[in-house]
Amino acid sequence: MSTRFQGSTTHPRSVGTGNFQIPCWWRTTGPSISIRSVVSGNPARGSSVTNWPSSITHAINSAFFPNDGNFNNLANAFSINNGARVLATRSDHLDGSQNWEDRPGGMPLDFMMMPLDTMAGQSVIVGTGGSFPIFCSNNGRGFNMSGIRWGTGGMDLELSNVRFNTMANFNNEFKWRHTGAGNTTTRANRVAISCTNPTSAHASFIVAVMLDCTVFDVRSWLRARGSLHGLLLDGGGSAQARAEGRTGVSSTRRIPVVLSM
Repeated sequence: MSTRFQGSTTHPRSVGTGNFQIPCWWRTTGPSISIRSVVSGNPARGSSVTNWPSSITHAINSAFFPNDGNFNNLANAFSINNGARVLATRSDHLDGSQNWEDRPGGMPLDFMMMPLDTMAGQSVIVGTGGSFPIFCSNNGRGFNMSGIRWGTGGMDLELSNVRFNTMANFNNEFKWRHTGAGNTTTRANRVAISCTNPTSAHASFIVAVMLDCTVFDVRSWLRARGSLHGLLLDGGGSAQARAEGRTGVSSTRRIPVVLSM
């Protein structure tokens, strides 16, 4: 399997009646994923889905970014591809080389990465970190940026934490519940990536855009598909997707980086 577009589906809401929509979702493999800049021009600007390069056929917006008007050429979260940051160097370091929620010195975001060397017995690295070198939680192995195939930052949904299978526990204890994107009481468009078999040399991933749902809704849908690790990526008005070369979820928000498959 490389990348397979799964189309659209729905899932029951955690609160109230009815379903929420997942208009675009994919199953893919680690080597098929890349993190790409969609910033261009002078001055440098991000771009909306209708202006992403035509070479990007399957993609979602990925990293959180600061609200800097119409430019949006920075990223708060790891945005790494082929051992290097995706965005150009900036003096404030919001270029994907560090992992901050909203500013340097802020609360570090969580991350998901795939190393270039998967023969070391680990194909997916997950954890909390602000800057390199980072260390894998299960064997203490250190990684420099040069050793990362791709990496992105977001909010860990703690899919393997059985205590969080109860919505009340999740809503009370989710560490990002007081941030805008992690607010557990609001419904919004959400973007996420998850891994179904992170210790396998052939790890597979689910990538999705979900509409008008809570964070717990996202977690429930990913768990229903066997995911063991998952990150909430940027959503809200930034949620955008391209599937089979066509716009799947539209927005006019200029974004800096995408997760391409």
